[in-house]
Amino acid sequence: MDFLTEIARFTDADLIADFPLRKKTTFGTGGKCKYLIEVKNLVSLRSSLDIAKECGVKTAILGGGSNLLFSDKGFDGAVISLGRFKLKTSEKNTVKFSSGVTLPEAFNFCLKHSLSGFESISSIPGTVGGGILMNASAFGHSISDDLVSVTTLSDGKIKKYYKEDCEFGYRDSIFRKSGEIIVFAEFDLKKGNPSEILSEKEWVDGLR
Repeated sequence: MDFLTEIARFTDADLIADFPLRKKTTFGTGGKCKYLIEVKNLVSLRSSLDIAKECGVKTAILGGGSNLLFSDKGFDGAVISLGRFKLKTSEKNTVKFSSGVTLPEAFNFCLKHSLSGFESISSIPGTVGGGILMNASAFGHSISDDLVSVTTLSDGKIKKYYKEDCEFGYRDSIFRKSGEIIVFAEFDLKKGNPSEILSEKEWVDGLR
């Protein structure tokens, strides 16, 4: 089985060979990976992982690339990037984000729907998935405060965790130990006035 052929045939993903990883990290460091796979949804993520396993290709998951160091030696395998996995939905006060949505993007979506909750963490340079992994917080508010549930992928299986199952602590969660890939998160937010929500964000940004 040829890895490149199978990825092209069975996944809705973009694949680049010999990709310099420094282009995907905020620190701008890292050698080349053998393949970079940019997935766009859960199906392409799952398929990419399955094909890599069948072909004996090592994999590593990449979120937004903030505070991440890759070796200058690179990675002899496939780095699967979630940066283009950007699902955003809203129903009443509940929002659902895929892990590749950045925290600024999440805030802007909430602002558009007059929902308050992401103001204090909106300028953290990371993604929803990374934020949950490390329980991102700022100015007394953590991403877990408004969390309802987290959906993960591991060994091809989907699992749903509710907030009380996630073992959140200071810069910590169960996902730092489990190795599962965070794919979705749901939040229960409060309705607010868009101008007041934006003013709160600007006030917080002024304190940074």
